[in-house]
Amino acid sequence: QDEPVDALEALWNYTQLASDQYSAKKLFVTETLQLAIGGIPKETTAKLSHRAENEALSLIRSRPFDAEVMRALMSFYEMSNQTEKAAQVPDLVGHDSTNAKLLAQCGYILATEGYAQKALDYYDRALARDPANPLILMNRASCFTRLDRWEEASGVYRQNIEHGVAGKPFHLHE
Repeated sequence: QDEPVDALEALWNYTQLASDQYSAKKLFVTETLQLAIGGIPKETTAKLSHRAENEALSLIRSRPFDAEVMRALMSFYEMSNQTEKAAQVPDLVGHDSTNAKLLAQCGYILATEGYAQKALDYYDRALARDPANPLILMNRASCFTRLDRWEEASGVYRQNIEHGVAGKPFHLHE
């Protein structure tokens, strides 16, 4: 059990010297959180997990469009029975954003991680800024489907397919 921890300590030391700090820290974060989820006793990984959690928060704020770290941290929280905290991770970058693409990405991550209701809030905010974006519209409809809100989902699907978006036909391969 000490070998994985020793390897991660070495990886952490490498991050301090690496020319590409972001990539090195991202590797440390994803590997450490994966190890913490993977069954190594918490006492063994506690110090490293705490360091990885703090680095993950910093990385998410510095590059909000990189979803991998956000997903890793959410998985770590979920496996640690901190589901409320997991659902709040996208809020670190999205709660006061006015960027439609970033809001849509937060919605997508929440929806695919099982938080469809909260994802709808992000999609609604994204649509307020980019109301004709077909991808946001379809992802929002997908949330309705996940929440068994069939009428709302079918209305959005039908609207996009029959009438297109912003005067352009909508193709399902988009």
